[in-house]
Amino acid sequence: MRSDHRAALGIDVISLNAVGGRKSKDMADGRRWGGYYFWPAHGFDGQVSDQDRDFFKLHYQYHPKNVGLIHEVREIFELEDGPAFWKLSGSNLKECKFQVAEQSDSFAILRSRIRQLVGV
Repeated sequence: MRSDHRAALGIDVISLNAVGGRKSKDMADGRRWGGYYFWPAHGFDGQVSDQDRDFFKLHYQYHPKNVGLIHEVREIFELEDGPAFWKLSGSNLKECKFQVAEQSDSFAILRSRIRQLVGV
């Protein structure tokens, strides 16, 4: 029998600020911040800002299709070339959330990612 992580932890949502992307300055040692891409790739989701949507509408009118209309990063990751697009053109996510319940989309994405990385 599987336990419900949400009940075991006593929390419903994990929320963080996912920093990085085209508008972020480098770290002091010159490395780039990557949370804006890393966390969504592992099941967290956040709102695409109005400024990002405007940027996408202006610079990416045709591919990925309708990217300027999308409101959630998870939706971008589901598009053809979406993860690569977000890595290139995405930016900070002020509130990036992971739904802790086992049946959530967040956990489904995390399980899939773990299978990809370690084959479990």
